[in-house]
Amino acid sequence: GNCHLNEATHASVVGTMATTNMKFYYEVKINAADYSLGVMGSQPEATSGQSYNDPTAYGYYLNGYNFTAGSWSSDSTFSGVAIYMFAVDPTNNKLWVGQNGTWDGDPAAGSGNMITLGTHEYMPYVHSSGTGGDNSADCNFGGCSAFTVSSANQDADGYGNFEYAVPSGFYALCTKNLAEYG
Repeated sequence: GNCHLNEATHASVVGTMATTNMKFYYEVKINAADYSLGVMGSQPEATSGQSYNDPTAYGYYLNGYNFTAGSWSSDSTFSGVAIYMFAVDPTNNKLWVGQNGTWDGDPAAGSGNMITLGTHEYMPYVHSSGTGGDNSADCNFGGCSAFTVSSANQDADGYGNFEYAVPSGFYALCTKNLAEYG
C-alpha cells in the first residue's frame, strides 16, 4: 500500500497487480531526473534483479533514453522533475509516456506510442539510479496516491483520483477493473 519510493542508491520497485489484457493508466511524480519509469513483466529474469536492463522492462529513463527489453536508445522527448503519465496497452503492445498533461502520441486513438512492448503480463515499474541526494518517486494508481492532486480525474468507470485525464479506453489499475477488463 505504500506508493512512495525514497532512495539514494540503485533500487527498483514493481507493482503488485499485472495484466495482459487491460489497458491501464498511472502517474508518477518525481523529484530528480535519475529515474527509470515504465512497466516490467510480472516474471522478470531472475538474474536482472528487477533492473531496467531486464528483457521484460520497457519505459523511459528521465535523463534522455527509452529502454526496451534491455536495449537503450536516445530520446529527449521529456526530461526533468514532473508528473509522468503512463498509458499501457499490453494487448496491442503499446506504451505511451506523457509529462505534465502532454502525451508523446495519442493513447485514446492508439497512435504515436513512444515504445513498442513485447508480449508479457505487465505491471508498473520504477527504478532509482541513486546518483546521490534524496531521490523520491510518488506513484498514483488511482486509489493509492502518494501525492495530492489538484484535479480529480477518474477513468470511464469512475475509479481513480488522478492529476490528469485518463485517456479514453484506459483504466485505473485496481481489482474492480481487473475483474472486468483484465
